[in-house]
Amino acid sequence: MKYGLGRVDTFELLSDKTILSEESEAYINLSKTYLVDNVAKVYIKQEKYLKAKELLLEGIAKYINFNDVTSERYYAYLAISLASTKLKTNDYKGIHALLNEIIEIGKRNKNRIIIHKAELVLAEYYFVTGQVNLGFPLVERILEEVRSVGDFENQLKALELLISYDSDRSDQFFIEYVEISKRFKGEGNLIQNSFIRIKQEADSLNELNKTLLERNRLLSTITISLFVIVTIILLAYIYHLKIKKIGLIKMFQQDTEQYYNSIINVQKYLAVAKDRERKIIAKELNDGVVNRLFATRFTLMQLKKEEIDNHKDVLVNEVVEVEDYIRNISHSLVNEEGGKVQGFQQLLQELVLVQKRQSNIDFSILIDSKLDLESLDHRKRINIYRSIQEVLLNVALHSNASKCVVDIKLKTPVSFEIAITDNGTGFDTRSIKGGYGLPNVKERIEIIEGKLFVISKKSSGTKILFIIYF
Repeated sequence: MKYGLGRVDTFELLSDKTILSEESEAYINLSKTYLVDNVAKVYIKQEKYLKAKELLLEGIAKYINFNDVTSERYYAYLAISLASTKLKTNDYKGIHALLNEIIEIGKRNKNRIIIHKAELVLAEYYFVTGQVNLGFPLVERILEEVRSVGDFENQLKALELLISYDSDRSDQFFIEYVEISKRFKGEGNLIQNSFIRIKQEADSLNELNKTLLERNRLLSTITISLFVIVTIILLAYIYHLKIKKIGLIKMFQQDTEQYYNSIINVQKYLAVAKDRERKIIAKELNDGVVNRLFATRFTLMQLKKEEIDNHKDVLVNEVVEVEDYIRNISHSLVNEEGGKVQGFQQLLQELVLVQKRQSNIDFSILIDSKLDLESLDHRKRINIYRSIQEVLLNVALHSNASKCVVDIKLKTPVSFEIAITDNGTGFDTRSIKGGYGLPNVKERIEIIEGKLFVISKKSSGTKILFIIYF
C-alpha cells in the first residue's frame, strides 16, 4: 500500500523480514499505527479528508488488538483523528458515541491527554451542530485543566475553538494563542516521544493487571470453596435433625398404637368377664331368688288359715333373706361403674395431649357433651383413632402450623363429624393421591362407611373433615 509520501515506503520497510526478526509483531503493529495516525493528520492538513478517513479505518481494522491495553490507547488516537475527519466532511453520524467511547478509554487508562483530545473534538462537534450551550463550558474547562499541566498542544486546540466561536473574546484568546505557539516549538521532542511513554506505561499496567487478576482468581476460588463446604455441612445437619425428628415421631406412634391396643384388649377381657359375671348373677337370681320365692309362694298356697300364724315367722324370714340377697346384688351392680377403665373419649384426649407435648404446635380437642362416643363398636373406634392419629402426625411433620384443633360434635341424630383444622401453609388438594398419608385415612374412613373431605389451599391452612354414622 503506497501513499505517495516519499521515495521510501515506510509500511513496506516495517514489513521487512529482517526487521520482524528483531522486533515483536505487536511492536511493529504499534509502529504502523503511529505511522497511520501521522499520515492521516497530513491528509487532514491537505484537506484530503476521504483519504484520511479510508486510511484510519484500514489502520484500525489491521493493526488494533482490543485485548491489549497498549493497542487500545493507540486506537484512541486513531479514533480521535477519525472523528475529526468526519467533522470536516459534515458526517456527524456516530461521532458523539465514538468520542464518548474514547473518553471512557482515557478514564480507564487514566490518560488525561486522550481525554482532553477527545473532549476538544466533542466540543467542536457541539459548536458545529449548534449546541454552543454545551460547547463553551466544556472547552473552557479543558483549557483550565491543560493550562495547569502545561499541555501546550491541547491549549492551542482549545484556544483555536474559542477564537473561532467566541467573537467577544477572540482577540484575548488570539494573544494567548500566539504566546503558547512560541513556547510550544520547544516541546516538539516531547511530543515525538509520547508514543514511547505510552507503551512503557501500558507495559507496567499490563503486569499490574495480571498480578491483580491472579489474586482475584485465588480469592474467588477460596471463597467459593468455603461457601460450598459450609452449605454442605449445614444441609447435612438439617437433614440429620429431620431424620431424628421423624424417627422420634414414628417411635411415639408405635408406642401409642401399642398402648391403644393394650387398652382395647383389656376392655375386651373386661367385657368377657362382665358377660361371665352377668351369667353368674342370672344363675344366682334364678337359684337364690326365683326358686326361694316360688317355694314361699307354694307354701302360702298350701297353708290353711289356722296354720298361717304357726308358719308366719318362717315365711317372713324367708322373704327378708330374699330381700337382703337382692339388695346385695343391686349394690354390686351399682358399684360396677367404679371399676371401669378409661373410655374411648379419654383415649382421644390423651392422643391429642401427647401430640401437644411432643411438638411445638398447640394441639387441642373439643368433644360435644351430647355425643356418646362410648356407644361406638370396636371396629369404628380403632379406625377413627388411627385416622385421627395419622392426620395429627401429618400436621406435626408437614403443616408448619402453630395451632391445630380437633373438634368432635354431633351433626344429626344418626351422625357426627370430626374436624381437624390447622393454621399452617396448606397444600394443593389435587396431590391428595400422592402423599401425606391421606389415602390411608380415606381407606379407613370408608371401611366404617364414613366420608372424608379435605379443604386446603396455599397459605390458608388445612381442614380435614370426617363424617361418621352411628
